[in-house]
Amino acid sequence: RGSEWQRALGLFQGMLSARVDLDTSAWTAAITACDRGGRWLAALSVLGEVVAAGGELDMIMRTAVGSACEKSGQWVAALELFRGIAGARLEVSQVTVSSSIAACAKGGQWQAALQMLEGMTASGEQPNVITLNAAVTACATRGRWPAALGLVASMRRASVRQDTITCNAAVKACDECGQWQVAAELFLGMAAVALQPDAISLNTVLSSCGAAREWQAALALLKQGRARSVQPDVIALHAVTAVCEQLGLWQQAVALVGDSSAAGLEVSIISLSAAARACETGRKWELSLHWLRNAGSFAGSRWQDTLRRLRELSPQE
Repeated sequence: RGSEWQRALGLFQGMLSARVDLDTSAWTAAITACDRGGRWLAALSVLGEVVAAGGELDMIMRTAVGSACEKSGQWVAALELFRGIAGARLEVSQVTVSSSIAACAKGGQWQAALQMLEGMTASGEQPNVITLNAAVTACATRGRWPAALGLVASMRRASVRQDTITCNAAVKACDECGQWQVAAELFLGMAAVALQPDAISLNTVLSSCGAAREWQAALALLKQGRARSVQPDVIALHAVTAVCEQLGLWQQAVALVGDSSAAGLEVSIISLSAAARACETGRKWELSLHWLRNAGSFAGSRWQDTLRRLRELSPQE
């Protein structure tokens, strides 16, 4: 892919040197090649040549340059591109704004992302779900949960249907700031807007509860996730077993690991170790110290035996 953009740019520069009269399609091809190669600086350079030659900056060119900036996380260049387009009173596409906002998200520039969104709205263009998701994600990168929730609310007012990406970004924003209750409400509220949570949704909200040591909420949310056919993965399982370990909740830790194993879910050595330490704290598992000292054996022939013992120790109803 890298050689493709170099060949295309070389051909383009050769045509410039030969003073060949280039049309819009030639300019567009050169910029698109730079975008595919992730060469944002080259894309901007070609765009400058277009302007200098008095060429037309069509939608495809502007979108490709914005995409190149986004891929490289060049939020300053993306912001300047957006301002230049707006200043020239050219039509701002959803894709261009989304790419520019995504570049801001990668750079943690949530305020710049919101400025772009406001500028788009001021121009009379209605942001779509992709553009708004990019803005919510930008807020999430810095844990700006009030701003993220404000964007979600604005989507409802504008009748823009949110999707799972929207909710996941908002939950992440809350998680970053320790707002586990708000994160839990968002997760549970997905059903009200007919959205299906995914593993990212569950992992994030469980991580938030785990960080706050809210084990009861974590177990309840885990149950809700399973009720909606969202099975916890290794990350989610570890988040819950870790908080059980911290609080010495050996019964809950053992039941969680045992049930997950019985359901055919992957159980990591980390989760097994957390359950073992919880048992040690509760003085209910004589073999816990032995297994902790020999944690490497969990991945070997004794792994299945370890899970069997965990299930045997699960509290009987």
